Amino acid sequence: MNLVCVVGYTIAAGGLALELRLNDAQIGLAGGVYFFAYSYSQLFLGILSTRVPIRLLIVASAWAAASGAWVMAIADSFPQLVLARFLFGIGFCTVFVGVIEVVSMVYSRCFPFILNFSQSCANGVGALIGVFAFMPWISRLSQLFGVSTVVLIVISLLMFLLLSSRPGEAALSWQEVPSWAAMGRSLVLCISSPRFWVGTLYFVGLFTCFLALEDLWNICFQVDIFNATSGLAASMNSMLVSGLTLGGLIIRLWAARSGLAAPSRSFSALA
Repeated sequence: MNLVCVVGYTIAAGGLALELRLNDAQIGLAGGVYFFAYSYSQLFLGILSTRVPIRLLIVASAWAAASGAWVMAIADSFPQLVLARFLFGIGFCTVFVGVIEVVSMVYSRCFPFILNFSQSCANGVGALIGVFAFMPWISRLSQLFGVSTVVLIVISLLMFLLLSSRPGEAALSWQEVPSWAAMGRSLVLCISSPRFWVGTLYFVGLFTCFLALEDLWNICFQVDIFNATSGLAASMNSMLVSGLTLGGLIIRLWAARSGLAAPSRSFSALA
């Protein structure tokens, strides 16, 4: 659903800017608010995950995402658009960590395979949204995000029921909760590692591409500048998530045989 909402917003960004009469600064702010909320929510998620069961955090974030989808469906002003993007950032902050946590807990023996399979499925759905952007229920913002609201609520209920409490998932007792000093030492150790900065640089590039795709290389831009049709422009924008899907499938098979190190280095160099 994260990619459905991201690709859906990409498809509708140009038309939404015209409808709400947004200038370039407002369009950029709407895109930046999402990543601002997303990044800082992940920081607080890391702190809360030492004190609150991950299941409850995932369910709560899904409700926040559903709220964002509902606000987006009815948005008729710039403040509502910013609020929706902010709620999306909070709601989807558990996407990366949540998947890793659940997969490692349930499928620890085939972790690389299941993790990449999950990511490939998600990217595939996002690519399909882009390919079929010509369909009315996708191209119309209110319909797409109205359906997304219902789906996210259903998903949150299913996750609450299916992600049953496990010994490893239960909240730590107060004696086991790491102190602020211990967390500070861990943070310093993390920041001092070259791997941290390499990974950070990689994700900076990744999210910059997403931000540019949403706010700059949107459908209206391609139609106005390159005289592309709306269908072709939507298909072009879906190539990013299509590449993510194909890459995820290749990495899944590769990592199952050699581990994650070699494919991660190779695909990072390709990016």
